[in-house]
Amino acid sequence: MLKRSKNKFISIIMMITFILLLSACGQTEKAEDKKPATALDEVKDRGELIIGTTGDYRPFTYLDDQNKLTGYDIEWANAIAKKLGVKAKFETGEFTGLIPGLSKGRFDVVMSSVHINDERKKSVDFSDAYAMDGAVALVKKGTKSLAGPEDIKGLTVGVNAGSNWEKLVESIGGYKEMKTYPGPNESIADLMNERIDVVVMGEAAAGSYILNSPDGDKIEISGKPLDQGEASVISIAIKKDSPELVEALNKAIKELKEDGTYDKLAQKYFGMTFSDSKK
Repeated sequence: MLKRSKNKFISIIMMITFILLLSACGQTEKAEDKKPATALDEVKDRGELIIGTTGDYRPFTYLDDQNKLTGYDIEWANAIAKKLGVKAKFETGEFTGLIPGLSKGRFDVVMSSVHINDERKKSVDFSDAYAMDGAVALVKKGTKSLAGPEDIKGLTVGVNAGSNWEKLVESIGGYKEMKTYPGPNESIADLMNERIDVVVMGEAAAGSYILNSPDGDKIEISGKPLDQGEASVISIAIKKDSPELVEALNKAIKELKEDGTYDKLAQKYFGMTFSDSKK
């Protein structure tokens, strides 16, 4: 009788162990079947698209009189977030820290007049264009007459730190000195005080400063813009290996071009439309 009870107890233990093993296998299979969340899934689940931007590069991203973040990039970001069914959340910082911050996951995207270049392609992906911006030479009136941003031999040149314009000036060479600045407010201030001879920056931003800044009537674009091909394209920077998010952003950009938002915002902030408005 005791032996029979012992055998029955062992059978029960074995049965419980077998059931637990089956349950564990099932859970493992479910875990393996479940795909990891994509960058787009994370944005949707969070209900926010986190955007890195400088907040000091008029007219793309800047603070208005009420200290509210606004600009061409900001309106685009809000419109894109709406297309994705989420809200836009902005995180500001110096331009040089935005791409590294994106790579580390601080933001979902960067929208701060980001131009495509080969170095950035190594660390981030890019969306389709949402603006175009060739390089120009900005000078104080009555000081220099240049052919364009390539005409900087022997001059002291100001550029935004970490920008495409910094790389462009380095590639042109021949300048006396290149000074880097957090943003155009600082570089144009030095231009007005004749600490530098010329600022190399984007045509759209330069035009906006001339129209809107207090010293706008004292500065001018000298010569012709420099067409840099792909480097003249302004795109959204996206963390590497986020194809679903890239696709969703490109779809939103296409729709905003087709519904007239693209031309409307370009006219509002730059007084012009871009040549690729129908692409």
